[in-house]
Amino acid sequence: MSAWGGWGKKRGVEDVTEKLRLGTNAPTLLLSPSLRDLSGGGAANFFAALGENDTLKELFISGHTIDPAPLAAALASNNTLRVLAFGDKNLGDDGVQRFCDAWANTALETLDLSFKSIGAKGCESLAAMLSRSGLRRVFLDRNCIDDVGAKNLFVGISRCSSLLEVRLGSNKITGEGVRNAAELLHMSSHRLESIDFSGNPIGDDGAAVLADLLGHHSNPAGSLKYLNLCKCGIGDSGAIKLLRAVAANSSSIAGLVLDLSGNAITGAAGAAAGSAIGSGCLQSLLLAENALSWGGIKSMAEAAASGGRSVHLAALDLSQNGIDAGIDASNSECLRSLVRCVRAKTLSLLGNALGGDMVFAIAEELRDSNDVIETLSLAGTGLSGACVSKILPLFGSPQHPSLRVLELGGNQLGEEGETAVRALKAANPLLDVAKDKIDGKAK
Repeated sequence: MSAWGGWGKKRGVEDVTEKLRLGTNAPTLLLSPSLRDLSGGGAANFFAALGENDTLKELFISGHTIDPAPLAAALASNNTLRVLAFGDKNLGDDGVQRFCDAWANTALETLDLSFKSIGAKGCESLAAMLSRSGLRRVFLDRNCIDDVGAKNLFVGISRCSSLLEVRLGSNKITGEGVRNAAELLHMSSHRLESIDFSGNPIGDDGAAVLADLLGHHSNPAGSLKYLNLCKCGIGDSGAIKLLRAVAANSSSIAGLVLDLSGNAITGAAGAAAGSAIGSGCLQSLLLAENALSWGGIKSMAEAAASGGRSVHLAALDLSQNGIDAGIDASNSECLRSLVRCVRAKTLSLLGNALGGDMVFAIAEELRDSNDVIETLSLAGTGLSGACVSKILPLFGSPQHPSLRVLELGGNQLGEEGETAVRALKAANPLLDVAKDKIDGKAK
């Protein structure tokens, strides 16, 4: 027997329903579909209690097959719920329509409908609902939204003045869908702060459209703060246009997080990336899993340093970009120049076979020119125990008082490296060193 009444046996929702009715519930409620049965009369009573409740703030009931209309009816009389995630992959367009048709709530701020098999028809229903809602965030990742669906959805988004964040990751939106969305946003006065198109095949065409959107939408009061274009099939052409748009609008863009990870960006875009960094308007630039190589790093460093001043970033991610030790001695100085110019709180060089000498040069530069770094990833950079024993003393507390996380996994530390890690942790007790495990135990 388990506390849930039996191994593999689902429990009903009578207990949580009673707490909702009495107002003795916690502010957040999660009903796992593997542990709880939210169906039939139990679901009806639960939603009735939800409608009368004034203490619940967040409700997570994704994975349950439910009738969405009673849920929407309950929300019509609930003025305190702020976050809602519901339904399963069978919800589909018809279920979304039933929910939206019954919608009469202006208090809810976040609606999560990820992985619900929503297509173009469902987006049309959502658009009509958005225009009469007070939602601030809508999550629609991993659905079946194509270009038509995106156009339908952005009709409502452009009319929902409260909306700040839209997530559309891993759908079927191409450059044409992005173009339609941008046109609707151009015609409205609404300013989204966060857009996630990750995992959609928007390509260079979509990136070019978004570059124009940055120029049109950027203003001190409401410009984009987060743009996720990870794994969108973007090459050099689209990346260069986007990065140049960032640099060109530096006077009005402030604190943008730009994620271009997992695309097909090569060294040809290095200079544009450096200019965007040097403009000072980026909060973070994420370029992991591209193919910048040393050519891109060199042109990035030169462009970033052209302004003659250091630039602060929350994060610079250059993981897995084909930056290896090589035989060109200028590579070390080039990377040192980039590290010198860009004072990042988080710097990731994961998966680049830099080798000990290169990493030592980087560590020296960080010691001399970066007193704000908090997280440094050197995982999988080709370090041996001897290299680690030489490098780690540079990360002692007097040298790097700000450093809190050092990632060394994927390197062959050996006993010599382990000894160096122990000495480092003794010298800097607040530092968390992430390493591989041996025999199931952390090193």
